Amino acid sequence: MLKQRLNSSLFLWVILLSILWLFQWHAVAFFILLAAIGGIHELLQLFQAEASLFRFNLLLNGTFLALFYFASRYQYFSTDILYVIAIALICGWSIGIAQNARAFFFSLFGFWYLTFNLHFFLKIAQLFSWDNTVGLFMIVWIVLITKATDIGGFCIGCSCGKHHFSTIVSPQKTLEGIGGGLLLAFLVHTGFYIVFHKNFPISFLTSSFFAILLSCGAILSDLLESLLKRYQCVKDSGQTIPGIGGILDLIDSLLLNAPFAYFLFKCECG
Repeated sequence: MLKQRLNSSLFLWVILLSILWLFQWHAVAFFILLAAIGGIHELLQLFQAEASLFRFNLLLNGTFLALFYFASRYQYFSTDILYVIAIALICGWSIGIAQNARAFFFSLFGFWYLTFNLHFFLKIAQLFSWDNTVGLFMIVWIVLITKATDIGGFCIGCSCGKHHFSTIVSPQKTLEGIGGGLLLAFLVHTGFYIVFHKNFPISFLTSSFFAILLSCGAILSDLLESLLKRYQCVKDSGQTIPGIGGILDLIDSLLLNAPFAYFLFKCECG
């Protein structure tokens, strides 16, 4: 399992960096759209939602992200109207067509949990004026710190984890694994800063503090998805990626870190 997970992670990083290098911000928007649509599909499948709920949510969230990406490139256009339209469509569809609370809950939760959280990567791009050398670089850094936390926690937890963090929320997560995730995230950040310090818009001390906070955010975000899976008594959200699971299992630790990182950078650089 460990070898399979590491192989899948390496393969995904190669694909991610290659496509980012070729298509830059279009690639970021594409990956966000893919993650949101795949995640919503698995979330609704996890809770055995009806087909009409699938179609509405896939259309709503896909359209929102596409419109936000193109609209946010123009400074004179306010994207706030897109939030209002999305919520209005969820309410209108739930009351007028689906006519049940289950449809409203899953549509609203899916929009917030996946699409709304992930769209903060595009807001980070806005914050850095769509600059490739800073904005794109910082998005890669956020993903790197988050995934380093996942890999460090998994490796240390599997090899020497003894003290379970919570047998109810996440039975396999241990205190040793959490410590390993935090440590690897800090070490990866330090090495990354030494090599690419000219690309960082913030100092080493500040970025190190942010890295630790984002590592903690990754752990919290991962635990939130674990709650959903435990509620449905499943181990993984899907079987799309060998050694990792589904799309939700891949992006779970990023879901809270995207808005978290945005507000950290906005406070420091905005």
